[in-house]
Amino acid sequence: MTLIPKYRILYLVIAMAILGGCENVIGFHSKSKLDQNIGGTWEVLVRPVSDPIKAPIEEDWIMGGGVFYVVKNTGSVVDTFYTGGYAIDASLSKSFLVLVNVDPLNTELEARWEILELNTKVCRIARTYGGGGVATYEFQKK
Repeated sequence: MTLIPKYRILYLVIAMAILGGCENVIGFHSKSKLDQNIGGTWEVLVRPVSDPIKAPIEEDWIMGGGVFYVVKNTGSVVDTFYTGGYAIDASLSKSFLVLVNVDPLNTELEARWEILELNTKVCRIARTYGGGGVATYEFQKK
């Protein structure tokens, strides 16, 4: 009976060593590290099919300090389409980019987006809809 606690400690040490090596798994990044990586200008590479703008345009998301801007360039006009706030919600298994107070109101954007990949060069986020659909964005850092 006295050996069981020692084995539990051994299992805990092994688990911590394994999880410590999971730096590339998004759920294991700290909230501050995710917030640091999300800051800056992101060029949209892939946007959801439901996006109302179908013409080939440049779209950038500018993020920092809890505020974001969506800027679109149609070739003749550069305009800020949306503004709002954001927060990072991180847990042990998943991390989320939560977009709030989107102006003008856009229920497609104002949501809890799961962070699938985020580093200093690439960002991929996705959200699911109540009816079962999925929307994704892919970005590269400018």
